[in-house]
Amino acid sequence: MQINEARATLRRLPSSPVAKIAFTWASPQAARTRVRALKEEISIPIHFHTHDTSGVAAASVLAAVEAGADAVDAAMDAMSGLTSQPNLGSIVEALRHGPR
Repeated sequence: MQINEARATLRRLPSSPVAKIAFTWASPQAARTRVRALKEEISIPIHFHTHDTSGVAAASVLAAVEAGADAVDAAMDAMSGLTSQPNLGSIVEALRHGPR
């Protein structure tokens, strides 16, 4: 979804408590760019959702967190990967000693 489309969608919504952005596949750079752009435009929390079909979803989730995403989706270790979300344990460990 382009940023202008996101703005138009958010204007049509009555009062959404969170903006969930979902990608079937998102490179880390695309996730970082889109989350950062939305954070500059709207004041509600950003929820990032993607699937691990390409194998880069964990990196995309970390990039989205770095850009300011307020919530991300991940899957329990045994249920993660492929058409599911990235591995929760890996994401938790990657973020363990960081600022967020």
